[in-house]
Amino acid sequence: MSSPDKILRLREVLDRTGLSRSTLYRKIAEGTFPSQVKIGARSAGWYLADLDRWFADPMGYRSEEPDPEPSWDEEEEIGVDAVMPGAAILLLPVVLPIALQVGTHNDGPAHPI
Repeated sequence: MSSPDKILRLREVLDRTGLSRSTLYRKIAEGTFPSQVKIGARSAGWYLADLDRWFADPMGYRSEEPDPEPSWDEEEEIGVDAVMPGAAILLLPVVLPIALQVGTHNDGPAHPI
């Protein structure tokens, strides 16, 4: 039996499963492969115990907590403020001078700043 605290890094997980990197991450997103755990600022790994559960039934494996899909009506429009509050204010100094300059020159085409 494996130690539940042992963590495997990506290369070893790929070698053991035979999956490609893209297939592995697709399966994680679908909830059909265990999610990785963060082990450092820029590193992650998989608990060996979670991988053992997947090896026991790869076709039937379902993660306990699948990644939630975003849900909104297709008709609903998402404004800039819904995604990044205050973004319109940040863009105003960049967009406004260009918008004011367009069409102000009568002697030729408008030139960007």
